[in-house]
Amino acid sequence: MDSTETTKRTNLGEKMNQRNVVLRHYPSLGSLTMLFLAGTVLLSGCSTEKHEVLNVHALEKPTIVAHRGGALRFPESSIEAYRAVSAADFPMELDLRRLQDGTLVPQHDPDVDRNMIGISGAIGTVAPDEWRAARIKGIDGGSPGASTTWNEVLNEFGGKAILVPEIKESGTNLNEFAWTIIGRGLQNTVVIQSFDIDICKRLADMGLNVLYLFGDKEPDPHLLKTNGIDFAGAASSVRPEYLRSMQQAGLKVWPWTVNSVAEVSNLIDGGAAGVFTDDPWAVSEKLRDGPSG
Repeated sequence: MDSTETTKRTNLGEKMNQRNVVLRHYPSLGSLTMLFLAGTVLLSGCSTEKHEVLNVHALEKPTIVAHRGGALRFPESSIEAYRAVSAADFPMELDLRRLQDGTLVPQHDPDVDRNMIGISGAIGTVAPDEWRAARIKGIDGGSPGASTTWNEVLNEFGGKAILVPEIKESGTNLNEFAWTIIGRGLQNTVVIQSFDIDICKRLADMGLNVLYLFGDKEPDPHLLKTNGIDFAGAASSVRPEYLRSMQQAGLKVWPWTVNSVAEVSNLIDGGAAGVFTDDPWAVSEKLRDGPSG
């Protein structure tokens, strides 16, 4: 059997696994609808060459993730930020919360007062038309940015950029969220984050790539791997010994949120596979030139 045939069979096996994941997690759907959706998964994985090229497990190291779209350069979580990040080939991080009708949108805070113009209050009280009309505050009084939604991000950047969404709310419907990725065949280009270990376990069980976020605590690295979790988001203050133990357990560790190049260099030397940063352009440039602090 030649290499081309082996690759074809491997890809087919992957697509069948994707179909089985969908069948397992959407048992309430009618059989005809389920067959259609499962077929969509099989086709989506074969239809776009870009899906075969991008893979979260084959990222260059160090991986420099644009935190909130590079919040030191652009209005945070704006469409302008994500377009710039995508053009520069940085993985894009975005926090997801629900509007009044359940629409998922990139928004870090539980309320919009700090970073938005034209709306106020809790994000869950904002209607979709209000969200679309609102603007995101510019940096140091600069030009504001345009708001967007998770579905719009997927439609514009899915398969073209590595997406790193964080589930901020425990009440998020995980089945519906997972389908936004599985239904587009984007499993290999998305890493989902959460501070909630149960959310991470559920999403990993659906065959999705998951990054478990944590601060001062030090979860058992081998237990994370046993639960299907391949990525870890430790705080930038992570102990060197613990960082090394996570690396040795096979976890890809991306500490957060690191804007000092000297600190990035120390973390990478200590075993981190990448970092979250608010200025990926500056960090990557200085890493190429040599750390200067």
